[in-house]
Amino acid sequence: MVLERQIAIHGVLAPFSSLRSKDVYLGWESIQAPICDDNSSLVSDATDPRIVLEWTRIIHLLSSHRFVSFAIGLNSVLDRILADHKNLSSVTIFAPPEFEFVASSSPMLEKIVRLHILPQRATYIDLAALPDKQRLRTLLPDVDLEITNDVNVTQGLAINGVEIAAPEILSSKEFIVHGITQAFKMAKFPNASR
Repeated sequence: MVLERQIAIHGVLAPFSSLRSKDVYLGWESIQAPICDDNSSLVSDATDPRIVLEWTRIIHLLSSHRFVSFAIGLNSVLDRILADHKNLSSVTIFAPPEFEFVASSSPMLEKIVRLHILPQRATYIDLAALPDKQRLRTLLPDVDLEITNDVNVTQGLAINGVEIAAPEILSSKEFIVHGITQAFKMAKFPNASR
């Protein structure tokens, strides 16, 4: 589209590509914005190699793959999770299609979201290779998930009795998302606010 004789505006189909060699080395496909808090204050520089998890991208991908309520819940408590896990470099997320807890109180919502996240990347093959009753550490202190192969599932693998219905629906070097049939039960949650 031409506006004037000397100015032209063109549509862009994808983010601008970064030509800096250190960005290519980090595996970034687009220019990275700095990470800011709710007040638009700079929290950290996106070019810092320690910042490897792209939470905004994860939340966007969850939303665009029918996990909107879980994405909203994650976004609501993300600041507190990051405050407790400053060096978190990889995660496994178990995302339910319906996340009815999104309207829960903030402390309860935070517990439930943390229960659905492991502090390491685990592929479906990694999980399937684990023995029955193997415990999986979550971001919720003192609360683990458990491989439950003895549960009546149509095929595949279950965690805490919940089937992984869509393994590895989203994946990168730093994160992986497995779609599960429902949210994990919260019967064994500690009463503490965190």
